[in-house]
Amino acid sequence: MGVGGCLCLWCVRYADGGGLTPAGRRRRETARMQAAELFERQMVVAEVARRLRVSVKSYYRWH
Repeated sequence: MGVGGCLCLWCVRYADGGGLTPAGRRRRETARMQAAELFERQMVVAEVARRLRVSVKSYYRWH
């Protein structure tokens, strides 16, 4: 079974791609690089997450 109960095989998440398409992986990597710049500015966690439209949990994983 795929993500969120989806029965499609393309919905299955794998460690190598995180369940994302190549375009999705590029967007995620772009957000991570933007996050790195914001980390250096010592911005508030919630503000970085809001700007990049990611969860606070993702912020802490990337940091």
